[in-house]
Amino acid sequence: MRIVKLDPSLLTSQDRSFILKFSLLEHDLLHFFENKDYEHAHEHIDQFFRDCALQDLSSEVVLQSLIGLVGGLTNISFFTHLNIAHFLELRLAFIKFLSSQNLKIEDFRDILFDIVQTFFSYNDEPTRNVDFSKVSKQVALTAYYINMHRYERLRIDQIFATLNLDKKYTLTRFRAELGFSVTQYIRHVKMTEAKNLLINTSMSIGKIAQILKFYDTANFSREFFKEYAVSPRKYRQLNRLV
Repeated sequence: MRIVKLDPSLLTSQDRSFILKFSLLEHDLLHFFENKDYEHAHEHIDQFFRDCALQDLSSEVVLQSLIGLVGGLTNISFFTHLNIAHFLELRLAFIKFLSSQNLKIEDFRDILFDIVQTFFSYNDEPTRNVDFSKVSKQVALTAYYINMHRYERLRIDQIFATLNLDKKYTLTRFRAELGFSVTQYIRHVKMTEAKNLLINTSMSIGKIAQILKFYDTANFSREFFKEYAVSPRKYRQLNRLV
C-alpha cells in the first residue's frame, strides 16, 4: 500500500473546502453506522453531493478521505460488534482496492456508496451486537478467538486452554454479559460465515459444510435451517450475488 502524506501548503481552496465538508459527512456517517440508520446515511450522502463541488479536486485528497472513512467505520465496529474479524477483512479489502486504483473523481460517488452500503450490510446482526467497553477481558478474548478461528473445529476446552482462561468462570461471565452461551455463539459465527459464502461464492453447499468443519452436509443443512428457518440452497437462491 502506498502511504501518502498530503502537504497542507499544496492544498487548493477547493481541496480545503472538500476536506471540511467530507469530515462533517464522515462524522455523520459514523453516527448513523453505529445506530444502523442507513436511510439517513443515504440522505446525507445525497446532500453532500448537492452541496460539494468536485471540479478541480486532487484525486489524492479524495482517495485519502475514502481510506479514512473505511478506517473510521472499522473502528466503530470494534466497540459494537462481536464479528470484528469480518470488519477487519473488509477494511483490508477496501484499502487494498483503493490503494491500487488510479482514482477518477467521476468514480468517487459510486465508490463512496459502495463502501457505505457494504459496511452497513455487515452491520445487520441485531442480536449479536455488544459494547466491548462493557465486557470483561475474558469474554472479549473468547469472542475474538472464535471469530478468528471460525474455519476450525472449535471445542470449548481447547479454546480456554489456548487462551489460558478458567473454563467455569468464563462460561458464566460469557452468558451473563452477552445473554447467550459460548456454544450458541460458535454456531452463530459459523452460520454467519456460511451465509457469506453462500451469497458471495459459487462454492458448493457440501464444500461450505466441509471448510466450516460440520460433520457432513446434512448436519450443516439442519443447523442452518434451525438458525434461519430456511435451507442453505433456498437462502442462496433468494440472495445470490455470484
